[in-house]
Amino acid sequence: MDKLPKSHIKAYFVSGLGGDRRLFASIELPEYVEPVYLDWIPALKQESLKEYAYRLGAAIPNQEPCILVGLSMGGMIVTELANIKNCQKLILISSTPTSNGLPFWYRWAGGIKAEKWVPLSFIKAGSLLKRFFSTESGNEKELLRDMIRNTKAEHLRWSMSAIIHWKQSEFPQSIVHIHGSKDRIIPIRLLRPTHVIPGAGHLMILQQSERINEILEAELSGLNKTF
Repeated sequence: MDKLPKSHIKAYFVSGLGGDRRLFASIELPEYVEPVYLDWIPALKQESLKEYAYRLGAAIPNQEPCILVGLSMGGMIVTELANIKNCQKLILISSTPTSNGLPFWYRWAGGIKAEKWVPLSFIKAGSLLKRFFSTESGNEKELLRDMIRNTKAEHLRWSMSAIIHWKQSEFPQSIVHIHGSKDRIIPIRLLRPTHVIPGAGHLMILQQSERINEILEAELSGLNKTF
């Protein structure tokens, strides 16, 4: 491994529901930024998204300057972590910094406790079937199918509950929010992203990584002068 520059900062990545670090494979960072990937851990019974985030973030020293990067649900996780860590830059991709950014059907699902009665096998089957009609490449489809198959049912059920019952209304500071104009999972109409990628959907990290890297390069340039 190449030696890091004397002045460097760590960027902690959290993937989306059903995903893992492979989704960030095409993301490039400046040489003074060291990527660290926080893998999902088993959730505790009836644990809230905030409580889970704090446990997952225990690996990040509280006083250490850092960058937090979250994709989809991972963006909600790092938004909570930004409140307790020395976060120099909060980067959300295809996500929302507040629960107000979730469309009404999330709140509706929470009201009827959909996570308790919707069969997880049905959700997994639907997600797998969707890959056949989506625009990802063959390799991307197989990657996503593999992630879906390997997501444990109990974690999927907890994640559904954690998202639809998430309460976060305070807009975070130092945020870089990159969103696709055609995102159907977290529609842009309720959001105020700092960067919009025209025509991009929820999984733009696979197909628009070059544009995302350009934004990250611009947003992180000069950051090493502050730590």
